[in-house]
Amino acid sequence: MRNARARIAGIAIVFGSAIAILTAPVLAQSSNPASLSLTVSPLVVEFRAGPGDTSTATVTVHNGGSDPERIIALRMDWKAAADGTVRVEQPGTEGAASIANYLGMEPGDVQLAPGETRELALTLDLPPTFPGATAVYHSGFLVRAVPLSGHVNFGPAATIVAYNTVGAPESHAKLTQLHVSSPAGGSAVLSARLVNDGAAYARATGRIVLSQDGRVAVDETDSLPVLFAGEARVFNRSLSGLAPGTYQVSFTVDYGAPTLIEGTTEVHVR
Repeated sequence: MRNARARIAGIAIVFGSAIAILTAPVLAQSSNPASLSLTVSPLVVEFRAGPGDTSTATVTVHNGGSDPERIIALRMDWKAAADGTVRVEQPGTEGAASIANYLGMEPGDVQLAPGETRELALTLDLPPTFPGATAVYHSGFLVRAVPLSGHVNFGPAATIVAYNTVGAPESHAKLTQLHVSSPAGGSAVLSARLVNDGAAYARATGRIVLSQDGRVAVDETDSLPVLFAGEARVFNRSLSGLAPGTYQVSFTVDYGAPTLIEGTTEVHVR
């Protein structure tokens, strides 16, 4: 089979599960999961594989705790919630957009001693019959650390989200609404509606700048939940600790395209 490219993005440390689980296997409880620790990187893998292609990325897992542990990797589908959290779903839930059946992770049974680091191979293996039309697909793995003596239903875990792009879909997004209000003393709430009207997915960041009389009072950048083609989402951000007065507001979105999206407005803080 042909080899295709994989692009790896993001490094993160996860010491506890911060994921929203929709459905998951039932696991037996352990009396002492608190000493478990898990670091997983990357948390985002981007493939560019077509029909008949095989593409592999490296995932690193690390046990930073004082006890040995077993790593369990479960295929999953997922959906990004409005607040950016990943909602884990059973493989195949996303239907035609899912590549869960073609993802694998080896070795499948990994034990980590305290302080040990291992590399796992995340492989996307597409059959020749896979659709060749330009499109974007996604799935991933839920990676969890459990004691060697048994499983737990909580503890350190991470989601690895995987994208696969076939062809070269057009990227385009637009800002259709920007509103900033001041509901209480010294605070402001920004609300922005972003629409992905392109064919590619958009992993974006939003930069908020508030200035007053040429002085920058707020300059913050946030990651925005992923937007797939045709999706729209409202991004809300609360700001506090502002002195009374009128502020010029700039909200700039970078979704990886050659140009940025920018909206401007004003807000009077009481």
